[in-house]
Amino acid sequence: MSDSFVIAIGDIHGHMLALRRLLAGLNKQYDIFSPGFILKPQVQIVFTGDYVDRGENSLETIKAVKILSDKNPSQVFCLMGNHELLSLASFDDASFLLNGCSEGKLNKDEIYNMYKYSMHGLNGGINFVKNFGDTPFEALKNYVSAMSVGGKVRNFIKGLLPLKTLKIGDKKVLFVHAGVSARLQFDGDIEGHCKMISDYISEEISGAGSEARYLGNRTIGETSIFWTRDVPRGGDRYANELLDGLDLDVIVVGHTNHDEITQYGRGVYDIDVGMAPCYGENDPAALIITPNKTSAFYVSRGEVDFT
Repeated sequence: MSDSFVIAIGDIHGHMLALRRLLAGLNKQYDIFSPGFILKPQVQIVFTGDYVDRGENSLETIKAVKILSDKNPSQVFCLMGNHELLSLASFDDASFLLNGCSEGKLNKDEIYNMYKYSMHGLNGGINFVKNFGDTPFEALKNYVSAMSVGGKVRNFIKGLLPLKTLKIGDKKVLFVHAGVSARLQFDGDIEGHCKMISDYISEEISGAGSEARYLGNRTIGETSIFWTRDVPRGGDRYANELLDGLDLDVIVVGHTNHDEITQYGRGVYDIDVGMAPCYGENDPAALIITPNKTSAFYVSRGEVDFT
């Protein structure tokens, strides 16, 4: 493909095998890489978040995404998903368990059983924690270290983008994890909304409860761009109203899984195809946006046009 184009990749959820297959398939179809994991100059990639939880290889997945981003800083854009927020939100629970086990007040062998009642644990976070060690206590200890202020994984998560806008030819495209919140629709200021969320997430406040801060605030809580399911619930008419209201040509979301990439209205796409085994391990897929058309790519089928 000679024209510039953007590849959008949805929820991976720790399923590294799917990411490997997808990147290999994209390279075979579109010749996107030069040696050393360097993207060809005409290619950009946007990840829409949810790199972690549920699957078996969350840590390996974020390492791979970070390597790709570090090698191509002006061409790879990594968004935050609600599962990255969940890991931040349940940090206090993980720290409490670690302290209790270290002091002999809690049973080290029951760490996973106890953590599964945290908001993160209830949503597949146990599999993320397990990546950090061979025993429950070792894994929790290393996880808390990596998620503490200044820790490598926390730094990665805190550096993720709330959303991204790109111009692809004449197309104005918005990429966001879950959907377009009512607050963003009302304000209509995409860049201002992005800055507001970035400022909120980047700030570290000593003594602030992690769950209240990352789940209880309306800026990033259950009605925000990280959680809303407005697009699949609203359907085609709603999708077109979103495009008109925000003066956009394309909106790309993830978060709500389908068997295939799903189009709503004339240009809103849900690209979460349930790649992780817990969702059916569906065919790894990505959205391909060129100046002239938007299509789906599937590892097993190649490029598929929308009808």
